[in-house]
Amino acid sequence: MLRYVAVILALFLAGCVPCSDNPLTAPPGEREGTTALVGTWFWSESGETGFIHIGKDRDSNLMRLLMIDIKENGAMERLEFSGHPSFLQGNRYLNLKQADPEARCGGYLFVKYGLEKDALVLHLMDSVVIKKAIESGVLKGEVKESNFSSTVRITASSKELEAFVLSHDRELFLEGKVLSRLKLPVQPTKPEKP
Repeated sequence: MLRYVAVILALFLAGCVPCSDNPLTAPPGEREGTTALVGTWFWSESGETGFIHIGKDRDSNLMRLLMIDIKENGAMERLEFSGHPSFLQGNRYLNLKQADPEARCGGYLFVKYGLEKDALVLHLMDSVVIKKAIESGVLKGEVKESNFSSTVRITASSKELEAFVLSHDRELFLEGKVLSRLKLPVQPTKPEKP
């Protein structure tokens, strides 16, 4: 079910997911409602388990996202991002940048998200829609094709990108995947000794 998250993030690293030079919006600072994202979210399917840990960076106002994917054979993959939320006309998005300074993209990956009880719903940006928009001149950017991969880079300003996302939101963020919040058992407190 959620191998999708690991696959999309892996595709992002390979250059197949749209990468943007600019965020949708500047970091908003402290914003009510973003603390609901903080925690550990997970998926488990077909011999694979994954966790996404979301917290705040202690030195900045940015969020940190750490994804750990554990395969059935014990192999583990780790991806780390920093970023901030954008709130546009009732929609919520994450602007994520890979923490690795040598990352192939070096720009932003966009994820639309929603919260439902104890679940985080993620919608990742459709690269085909972005690719067509760039090739038709509707959105500034560049598409590079090779035998084994394609790179889609958005160079539009934040304002241009915001306008495009708002007018194409439904086609950009189609498939949503649900991650459950990890709830650890509460340890009973030991009674104080007299």
